[in-house]
Amino acid sequence: MAELANRKPVILAETYPGDVYRQIGIPRSGWSKRRQADRTRMGQSILPWLAARPNLDTGLLQPFIDDGFGSDKSGEDRFDAVVGLLGMLDVVDRRRGEGIPAIDAIQKWEGWILGHHRDDVT
Repeated sequence: MAELANRKPVILAETYPGDVYRQIGIPRSGWSKRRQADRTRMGQSILPWLAARPNLDTGLLQPFIDDGFGSDKSGEDRFDAVVGLLGMLDVVDRRRGEGIPAIDAIQKWEGWILGHHRDDVT
């Protein structure tokens, strides 16, 4: 990481797919990301998000959604990676705030989950 940072400017961002589930309408309970059939069903919640952003080329993504991101064990990782990316894109497109609380220690040292908002942190 240090070598990369010394060659080019680097911005690191952490996302929390579980938070993005709520943002795009995927329920937090009643399904398991470990089951392909559930990922296929919950992936349908991604479609309205994509439809609202016609400037994105999503043609390659549709087969993954239709297939529940694959039958292998890594399917849940692919599902979360896509959901996390959707959350990041909402921040980049300014559809959602960065979510950084006004706490000096978090802003200087700890960092924050991009786009994450907690009502109990001020």
